[in-house]
Amino acid sequence: MVSKSIQMTKKYRLKILGDQPQLKHHTMLFHESGWTDVHKSGMELLTKTWLKSKYDHPSSMKRLKAVFDDFKQSWLIKGKKAGLPFPRKFEVIKHKFIGEALHEMRSDSPLGIPLSKVNSDDDAETPDFSKGNGVWKIIVGGNKLSRGYTIEGLTISLFKRNSSMQDTLLQMGRWFGYRDKYADLVRLYISRGNQGDEAKILRVNRNECREYMTRHTDYITAEQQQEWFKDAFRKYELYIVYYLEHGSILVDAGFGVIHKNEKEFLLTGGLRSGYRNKGLGKNLFKFLVDQCHKSLPIRLEVLKTNTRAFKTYESLDFVQTGENDKLYFMEYKYDSVV
Repeated sequence: MVSKSIQMTKKYRLKILGDQPQLKHHTMLFHESGWTDVHKSGMELLTKTWLKSKYDHPSSMKRLKAVFDDFKQSWLIKGKKAGLPFPRKFEVIKHKFIGEALHEMRSDSPLGIPLSKVNSDDDAETPDFSKGNGVWKIIVGGNKLSRGYTIEGLTISLFKRNSSMQDTLLQMGRWFGYRDKYADLVRLYISRGNQGDEAKILRVNRNECREYMTRHTDYITAEQQQEWFKDAFRKYELYIVYYLEHGSILVDAGFGVIHKNEKEFLLTGGLRSGYRNKGLGKNLFKFLVDQCHKSLPIRLEVLKTNTRAFKTYESLDFVQTGENDKLYFMEYKYDSVV
């Protein structure tokens, strides 16, 4: 809000000086993950934050002035020497441009909340930067933003995704390029490592399931993949375990599957070798049990050589019901509370 208001004063001032700056668009990026469920939760978080901010209420002015002062410090250090215009004081944007910026952002947005989701969901909305008077949006997305998509007018970036892939980093690097006439307004916010390690378990949709199973052949054989695809995902629910380091999604650490038939729920799952012995497996299977309707038996199989997993399942109130040469068969006790 503040950066847009300042940008409007820049545009107004530059026009007076006879310049015609390319300040048509003003956007913010929120990028956390390539998975659409994460985008949905991000949209919900941003919606709550926007409504809570109450930009049209006098109570928000103190907070907005603090942000303005931060921008002014950056301008004094670099922007002033570069000849970039800047409002003399907060009151300049308070009495005119904050209200105009708020009106513009609300006018082209459902429910007055300037959010756009750019991904493969059916309800995704990809801004068209070639039409109208400009795009003033907070853009939430993932992989689609990493593959040749240019976010025009990008000023504020909240970037929580980690990547060790060099090509991915190079693709994303273009988001933070040079911004003519408003380089002093650009901000990049990243996690600072103070949120601790944790895990998220998210269900993926049909297309993501196919993509995931195609890429991760170390989890499942080619024959099993064909069986999954042939089944049209009607019988399966796939969940991905994300391991978050310092609050940023680091990697998909494993997966869990619920297979339902007429007689039972069958659970299976696996973790990458670097993410075992962290308690993720126990949390994963507890989560899978919670997703079952408790109307049918819940069963799983475990290799006899995997004593650690066997003990984990026992701690979740699975009991052994049979065995063969390689496997123990286990069933969840419904009279227990997980």
